Amino acid sequence: MYVDESMSICRPSEVLELHKPSYVLVEPALLKVNHLMQVFPPLSVISSTCPHRITSPAWVEAVEFTDHGLIVKEGIKVVEGELKVESKEVKPLFTLSRLLGQVKLRLAEVERDTIPLLSLNGDQVIGVRRRQVLVYTHDYSIHLRLAAAAVRYYLG
Repeated sequence: MYVDESMSICRPSEVLELHKPSYVLVEPALLKVNHLMQVFPPLSVISSTCPHRITSPAWVEAVEFTDHGLIVKEGIKVVEGELKVESKEVKPLFTLSRLLGQVKLRLAEVERDTIPLLSLNGDQVIGVRRRQVLVYTHDYSIHLRLAAAAVRYYLG
């Protein structure tokens, strides 16, 4: 994706809500922001509502944020601990794990034939089934939805 001076970016920890159109970085990006070169990690968001103005054009690996192909389940079972990335190819999941650290989630029952991508003490948090991304909790909704958008990039 080409970005230019008309765009702004947020780090993952700065994203409080999602507006369309927004784009999610799936790879780290070196961008000139406020006339300084800065590295933005995967799960950073390019959106008009972000505070950091991009001041030089660049090419980034990003995907448009959308809920298409996303299924979010309401959880009941409470699980606490560190998130574990089950699929090493999906780099944004490492950013998510580091961002959230120690978590306490209400997880839903896992559907059959789901490939686990992110887990918590052996329970799936994010999985994939037939090109659909399943998130098994409503907790940390914004960050998990960003991660789900990034997963769709890898499925594409």
